[in-house]
Amino acid sequence: MVNKKMIQYMIRYLYLFLIIAVTCLEVNLWSTPLLQAAEWVRQHPGSKRAINHQLNLNLIMGNAEQVDKDLLALQAIDNDDIYPSLKGISIANCYRDNGMSDTQWDEIINKATSLQYRGTSVLSEFRTLEYQYTHGQCSQLRVDKLTELIDALLNNTTYAPVSGELHEIASTFAILMGDLYSADDHIRKAIEISPDIDRKVMLLRIVVAREDRINAENILQDINLQLQVMPRQRLYYGDMLNQLEQQIAEMQDTPPPQAD
Repeated sequence: MVNKKMIQYMIRYLYLFLIIAVTCLEVNLWSTPLLQAAEWVRQHPGSKRAINHQLNLNLIMGNAEQVDKDLLALQAIDNDDIYPSLKGISIANCYRDNGMSDTQWDEIINKATSLQYRGTSVLSEFRTLEYQYTHGQCSQLRVDKLTELIDALLNNTTYAPVSGELHEIASTFAILMGDLYSADDHIRKAIEISPDIDRKVMLLRIVVAREDRINAENILQDINLQLQVMPRQRLYYGDMLNQLEQQIAEMQDTPPPQAD
């Protein structure tokens, strides 16, 4: 007859073994990002966030075939969202350097006016494209077409809650194209929606680059007035504003160049 104490020891050891085994499996899962992402997708079917996380990891790992599957999965979940198309633009022009045809661009731009705004992930993706482009990671990106896409979204009433941010992003891309007049127009529209100090400083830099002394002086005066009650921002922008003020002082009292 088996000793009762022996049975108790065996049960305890078995329980301890199971705990260790489960722990090792969990550690292996969570220490391997791709396995973790796949498990997240499995546990949350239809989750755009989970699929997008897995897509980003596969991009980093260079798993091209899985990237295409993840992108198709994103599109299948919500075809009324511009985000999957933006992700496709990033993959084609920044990660693979394949570029896109005019037909592909126009298809995305044309459908943008009828899509639904689904959240700020769209803004984040535009900012990512901006960062990648300015750091030389998107050699095939057509900034003119991307600006057309932003204009299309601005004509979409469901994007009204983020129109200020879209105008600001459009202004940045216009600067990258060397179109200071479009940049000026977009950032002024952003300021009309929300006159925050960052946008006013951006406008000042554009106007100084255009050598428009009168407008630059007025904008600088407005910024300094607003900063009187914003000591932290004044400290942050102090050196930049001093440099811009010096550039304004060195401008000739002549009319600024006109747009072509």
